[in-house]
Amino acid sequence: MKLNKIRIRMYRQGLGDCFLLTLSYGANKKYHILIDCGVILGTANPEKKMGEVAQNIKDETNGKIDLVVITHEHWDHLSGFKQAQKIFDEINFDEVWMAWTEDPKNDLANKLRKTREERKMGLATALDRLKLELISNQFLSPKQFNARKAYLGAVEEITSFNGGLGANGSSSTSEALDYVKKKAKGNLSYCKPGKDPLQLKDIEGIRLFVLGPPEDEKLLKKDLANKEVYHEFFKSDFGNSFMSALNFNGDQNSIDKYRPFESSGIEIEKVKQNNSLSESYYNAENEWRQINNDWMDFSGQLALALDSDTNNTSLVLAIELTESGKFLLFPGDAQVGNWLSWHNYKWTVKNNKGENEEIDIKKIFERTTFYKVGHHGSHNATLSTNGLELMTNNELTVMIPVNKEMAKKKKWNMPFPPLLDKLLGRTSGKILMADEDLANSKKPTEISSQEWEKFKQSVNQDSGKLFFDYEINC
Repeated sequence: MKLNKIRIRMYRQGLGDCFLLTLSYGANKKYHILIDCGVILGTANPEKKMGEVAQNIKDETNGKIDLVVITHEHWDHLSGFKQAQKIFDEINFDEVWMAWTEDPKNDLANKLRKTREERKMGLATALDRLKLELISNQFLSPKQFNARKAYLGAVEEITSFNGGLGANGSSSTSEALDYVKKKAKGNLSYCKPGKDPLQLKDIEGIRLFVLGPPEDEKLLKKDLANKEVYHEFFKSDFGNSFMSALNFNGDQNSIDKYRPFESSGIEIEKVKQNNSLSESYYNAENEWRQINNDWMDFSGQLALALDSDTNNTSLVLAIELTESGKFLLFPGDAQVGNWLSWHNYKWTVKNNKGENEEIDIKKIFERTTFYKVGHHGSHNATLSTNGLELMTNNELTVMIPVNKEMAKKKKWNMPFPPLLDKLLGRTSGKILMADEDLANSKKPTEISSQEWEKFKQSVNQDSGKLFFDYEINC
């Protein structure tokens, strides 16, 4: 049966992703797709907020979601399944899609997962020691103490994407992910990029292209590129020294590469046995010369790497409305390596005239009329030259699941101003942000009064400020 229209609902629960797509087809049929459901750690009353979201999802879908898409394992994309589990227990999931990186039978996925778990354990250990140092280290000056406290807070904020870390590196995100897997009841698919477009049961006029994550490990770890991101950011390899200090990662050559000193030094136990060395080493006057805890200063580097590497495993979908040729782009929180990999794929499909047509990412970008902005509008989750600059369709509308107050509280610059300026230009102001009311917003200078009214008519703002709806005719 033919697709008639699609409604995109962005929930406004805070800093986090939750999108419900309702496809109207045939005489009076509906197909529901839920893409992620979460809110960042530290949100006030998260159970209440996510409970309201889940209840609305249940009411809207009559307790049956045809397809649940999980983009990646971060708390702000998954928390709702735990915080509102009692409600989700009453909702059936017909089918679940996840990225191939979550497949327990995939060797590279298992390798990536093992590395991720080791990093979480390392971070958990470092956070415990940093906290202990603040309590017990009497040699820190007030200025040093405040700096260490601020550093600890920053690292903890980064780990909030994993729902916080337990003493053994465990996180709540894995529990939420496992819950969704079990809800699939065997109808669970691990999606790989570049394959034939996926079809939805009984619906004509729509197909879904899987763009990412890439199956190239180097691209999965690439989160920065000077010419592609909207802000230059520095990150070194010293995080490997951190892992070396904790004796994680079994590759001895890799560990030795990042150790700052040769292995011929004196072991600490031998120092303790030598009275003269011990007296000198443990003399309070020499405390400043010790490097026992200096490796912990790279925990921030590791936290950033863990966050970025997980973002790059995002399942990315480009949804084509075949009658019009329009595309809707949902990239999760994909970063540089994921975006660059999309340029490696080509598809041969039938167009609306029944003719063979070759589709590549440039055509997808040119026809993109809706873009869910990645990672709440951060500096490196929307590519420039090989991304946004290619989205030239004058119908382009974007949604940004951002809460600027929460981002500011966590000291994150979201949405990143240079990126937001570019988005305003590309869309002529057709932007919906989770924390802004369209009814009270002024007409952007980039758009005519007629176009602005047309845009506003295509948007429904829930009176309770729970969601935005945006409708697209097919």
